[in-house]
Amino acid sequence: MKRPWKAFPVFMIFALLLAGCCVVHRPPVAEATTPPDAQALKLLPPIGGLTVQQMGSHAVVMQLTGASLSRPEITSNSPDLIVFSVKPAYLASGKWERQFELPLVQGVYAEQKGEAVVFNVRINGTLVLKDIQGVAPANRYILRFDATGHAAREREEPALTAPKPAQPTNYNDPFTRTTPVTFDLRDVELRDVFRMLGEYVGMNIVADPSVPNTLVTMSLKSVPLNEALGYILRMYDMGYAIMGKTIIVGAPDNIAKTTGKQSTRAFKIAYADMKTVGGLCKALPESPISCWTSVCAHST
Repeated sequence: MKRPWKAFPVFMIFALLLAGCCVVHRPPVAEATTPPDAQALKLLPPIGGLTVQQMGSHAVVMQLTGASLSRPEITSNSPDLIVFSVKPAYLASGKWERQFELPLVQGVYAEQKGEAVVFNVRINGTLVLKDIQGVAPANRYILRFDATGHAAREREEPALTAPKPAQPTNYNDPFTRTTPVTFDLRDVELRDVFRMLGEYVGMNIVADPSVPNTLVTMSLKSVPLNEALGYILRMYDMGYAIMGKTIIVGAPDNIAKTTGKQSTRAFKIAYADMKTVGGLCKALPESPISCWTSVCAHST
C-alpha cells in the first residue's frame, strides 16, 4: 500500500507554479494632481478688469488691467467667440460676467481655471487680432481687433474711405482755423477733449447727451486745429453746430433735432449691397451743420 504523503511535495510544487502564472501585474497608479489652493492663488498676479469699446463700425478695443500680468494668449477665435487666457493670474471673484450692447460684442465671461484666468468674449462675426500693446510683465494690455471684411471693403470701395473734398471756408466757424495744436492724451474722456478744443478757439462747448463716455488716447504734434477736430469727429461719428458763441457737439441726428434743422432726404438705390449702403450715404455731401438721412430698402 502506497502512502499518500510521499506525493504531497510534488503537489505543492505544482500548486506554487500554477499560482505564479496567475499573478496579475497592475501598472502603478499615477498620483492625482491637486489644484492650487486658495492661498496659493492669491499669490499670483491679480486681474483688475477688462473693458471693451467699439471704435466706429469695424474696430474693437479691449483693455486688460492688473498687476505684473503675463501677455494674453489667444487660444480660440471663431465667428461667435474669442477665447484668450492669462497665466499665471488670479481672479478674486473666481468668475464674473458682463453684458455689452455693442454691434460687434455681446458680452464677456471670465473664470479662474487652475493658475490661469480664461476670458470668453461673445462676438457677432469674425474679428481679426491686429495687435496687442504691452510688454510683459505689464499692468495693462490693449488688444485691438478688426472686422474681417473691413480691409477688403477698403480695397474694393476706395470712394467710401477717400477724404471728402474740402468745403468752402466759413470764416465764422472757429474750427476752420489751421492754427497748429499739440497735445498728448491718455485715457481722457471724449467730452473733456471737446472742451479742450473749445478753449483753443475761445468758445463755449456743450456736449449733447449722445456723446459717449469714451476714453480717448491720442498724441498729436503741430497738427492744424481743423484736422485734429476732423480726426476726432470721424473716429467717433460725431458732428457739431454753432449757435452764437456756443458750439454744440454730438451725434449728427441729435444736433439736427436740437437746432431745429433736421431734414429728410430720400435716395433711390438699385442693385446695391445692403452692407455698403450706410457708407454710401455717409459719403454724400452734407450741410454745414449736419445731415439726417433716412434710408428705406426694398427687395424685388
